[in-house]
Amino acid sequence: MSVDVHKQHAKMLKEWISSCTEKTGVEPLDAKFSILSSENGKPYVASVLRRMIKQGVDEIDVKLVNQYVHEDTISDPDLMIVFGGLPHNYVSIEGYSPWHMKSTEFINCSNYHQLNYVTFSKCLYRFSKLEQRFGR
Repeated sequence: MSVDVHKQHAKMLKEWISSCTEKTGVEPLDAKFSILSSENGKPYVASVLRRMIKQGVDEIDVKLVNQYVHEDTISDPDLMIVFGGLPHNYVSIEGYSPWHMKSTEFINCSNYHQLNYVTFSKCLYRFSKLEQRFGR
């Protein structure tokens, strides 16, 4: 796909969001993106624990660690697009913090080697069709 097609899609998306805003009177929410790497996993939790010790926390429990872990982040991610590895039906979160993944939907894009507009659009489309039931 050429850059012109990407620009056309982006323009159409912006126009669609504007038309929805005009119809409903509700401003769209801003999307926030975070890029996670292995540094956001075990090393991050270890740094949080070191910070807790420096601050003189006497008793460490899961609830307190959870509070400290979420101080530095906006929120838990809704969607995680996973690259690399072999194409298979399972996704490894090796190296990533399970603290931030309890309600995250994973989409495995191991067939792709980079995130571009088309891949990102496909992932967002797949995500839009999912229903999170949270145990129900």
